[in-house]
Amino acid sequence: MKVFDFAMKLEAGSFRLYEDAATKEAGTEIRGLLLKVAEEERKHFPPILQGAQQGLRERVVSADARATDRGGHLSPMTPLRQQ
Repeated sequence: MKVFDFAMKLEAGSFRLYEDAATKEAGTEIRGLLLKVAEEERKHFPPILQGAQQGLRERVVSADARATDRGGHLSPMTPLRQQ
């Protein structure tokens, strides 16, 4: 999950960069352009979050599969995952 955390930090930093630059810009045309770029950066958040959630779901399913025997029963030799 560290990859997704890193990606979110990068996107958040980019978003803030363009948004801050827009607040400092006197010209309305440039300010508008910077705000549009900031909005495009903000649109990257949901796909990253979805990827992180999907990755987490896959890891849980994989761990559950490893923790069961062929009959679908919990193997006594496999530790339970932590909550």
